[in-house]
Amino acid sequence: MLWSSVRGDSSLEAMAKHDLVMVGQSTLGLKLNQQPAGLADGFTPESIEVARAKVKRIRELNPGVLILGDFFYLFSDSTSHQHDWYAEYDRRIGQALGPGERVSSHVWTRRYEQAMVVVNLPGAKESFTLNLENRAKDSLTGDEGTSFVIAPGDGRILLTP
Repeated sequence: MLWSSVRGDSSLEAMAKHDLVMVGQSTLGLKLNQQPAGLADGFTPESIEVARAKVKRIRELNPGVLILGDFFYLFSDSTSHQHDWYAEYDRRIGQALGPGERVSSHVWTRRYEQAMVVVNLPGAKESFTLNLENRAKDSLTGDEGTSFVIAPGDGRILLTP
């Protein structure tokens, strides 16, 4: 069963009664390391410790819980290994150059100093082909080109020179 904050009880014990927990960063006590939020590139060390303690407690109460956040994904197991970190998480894309632009009913783009982000929202009936004037590099796959196909429910961070 799913737990989310709309259920009204935000205690760790209430969360642990469910197999799937969806939380925002503040629910776990995480605080951004810079303000405004768009300048932050992480969380304060103190708040990370608070969040780790909360996650640990939830896992003690329910070792099989899956915790999904709007900032990263965690899975639960009974080992003490580190969770995977992917290289694309470390990409610096710079400041936004303007607001996001709606291309169609399901496609949005936003330009940054060193990248373009494009998303084809879930519910789109077909893939979207993004054609660029200049070459870009997909931060996940490493593919380079001027044309990228974005499936429904998918997105890309395209690094630009």
